[in-house]
Amino acid sequence: MQQTLLNTVGDWVSAPMPLPRRRTDVREHRVDDEAVLLDPRTGETYMLTRTALDVWSHCDGAHFAPDVAYRHVRLYDVDLASALDQVEQVVAFFAEANLLEFDESAG
Repeated sequence: MQQTLLNTVGDWVSAPMPLPRRRTDVREHRVDDEAVLLDPRTGETYMLTRTALDVWSHCDGAHFAPDVAYRHVRLYDVDLASALDQVEQVVAFFAEANLLEFDESAG
């Protein structure tokens, strides 16, 4: 899948980007606008803030990081570069914790 992005110096680039998707066996318990995730494979729990929960909710195999970053620009009044950096960091954390699967063939 090729996704066209605006990089930090303002140039449009195309880069292959897999679509992150939540593992279906990870349990989610929402409390107001935050959540706790439980990974049944490891027994680990993760407390998500409102913004991390929004990223988690959009790890559905249909949204790229820039899609979520644009949403955060509108919702949280942050600039695009900061929003994209934050979204990518959260997705990287989820991936490192093995909470995600990636669809390399989507599109």
